[in-house]
Amino acid sequence: MKRFIYSFIFIFLFLFSNCTTITTVRSNSKVPGINKIAVLNFEMNGASWGPEFSDAFIHHILKNSSIEVIEREQIFKILDEQRLSKTGIIDESTSAKIGRILGVDAIVVGRGTALSFTDSVGIKRGSLVDTFSLKLITVQSGSIAMQSRKSPGTDWTWKRLAKYTLGLGLIWSKEDMFVESCGYDEVASRMAELVVASLIKPEKEK
Repeated sequence: MKRFIYSFIFIFLFLFSNCTTITTVRSNSKVPGINKIAVLNFEMNGASWGPEFSDAFIHHILKNSSIEVIEREQIFKILDEQRLSKTGIIDESTSAKIGRILGVDAIVVGRGTALSFTDSVGIKRGSLVDTFSLKLITVQSGSIAMQSRKSPGTDWTWKRLAKYTLGLGLIWSKEDMFVESCGYDEVASRMAELVVASLIKPEKEK
């Protein structure tokens, strides 16, 4: 019986190991040291919680790194002076300009679409992210240093795979995993993790 269970777990993990919906790409060009960033309000179509989403992202950045994040009111003041939107709907050159005024190394912008979802028992689940794209724009060059993207669907991380498998799909259903992985705090946590990882260069690059 144990052998059967272990075989099931191995096969399940193998089949789902590449089913993550959140991926990131990093620029091939040399990225200067990034120690201080500014995060604009994330723009979410179909939802009003974009600012809360960006706050969750900032929380996870501060929790898991030594990166300094500029206070939001300073950003708003500059954006008002420049007559710009307080969301991520600005281009790379404008982001670099704002970054230079703020004295940061990079600007983080993000935009996506909220998910309207009613679960199998008829409960409408809120604050879910369907798709989302986040960009880290360097102030020095005005180029995109890295970009993370969430596609629709369940983000099958190893932790979530283990949780579902060990519960044999009985304690937590696939629907539970879907809702959990699409919650904006969970997406913010994963995006922050990817940003921090992208800013830690391999030893051979240092």
